[in-house]
Amino acid sequence: MCGRYGFIHSPEELQQAWGNLHIRGDFPPSYNRAPGQIHPVVRQAPDLGLELVPMRWGFVPGWSTRTHIRPINARAETVATQPLFREAFRARRALVPADWWYFEWPFVPE
Repeated sequence: MCGRYGFIHSPEELQQAWGNLHIRGDFPPSYNRAPGQIHPVVRQAPDLGLELVPMRWGFVPGWSTRTHIRPINARAETVATQPLFREAFRARRALVPADWWYFEWPFVPE
């Protein structure tokens, strides 16, 4: 599973590639984007079409009162059935633009 990625294109370059993309915020390039940081995300806006917005990497389900626990990924095999992700997977989607991603660091026991 991916825990880090890089994205170095400007919002204007995304707008050129996607056409009508509304940009909300400033997104400096980064070679090492990590969980917990603010990242550019493309989502469907109710009246604007697609928009590029800043979002924090980490999932907090709508029913949760504990915002300090933020899983960063889900398994494709179970995301539609796990209570933690089920409703969000069914109803809310977004696109995280990335130029590359890093493999997980291997665990080497001492």
